[in-house]
Amino acid sequence: ETRSNVVAENTMNFHKLFPVPTESELNIQLESSQDQSAQVLILDSRGAVMVSQTVGLFTGQNTLTFDVSQLGAGFYFLSIPTNGIYQKFLKSNL
Repeated sequence: ETRSNVVAENTMNFHKLFPVPTESELNIQLESSQDQSAQVLILDSRGAVMVSQTVGLFTGQNTLTFDVSQLGAGFYFLSIPTNGIYQKFLKSNL
């Protein structure tokens, strides 16, 4: 009898980014296949890293909140590189 050990991948499924446009806080909803940590990046339109944060995710639905009030108005990208998540959002000022 041959047994194989299947190792589950650390996977995430992106659900939504809100509110867009945002003035101060950006929320991301995603689902994680297991408890894990992930690096979240916020990049400007040239690809420069404006925010880099490691977050802890739990199995199931997760909502993460990021303070983007210090960013200037314009388009940015939220990225979780290890899972291929890459979402564009608009930062507006009052």
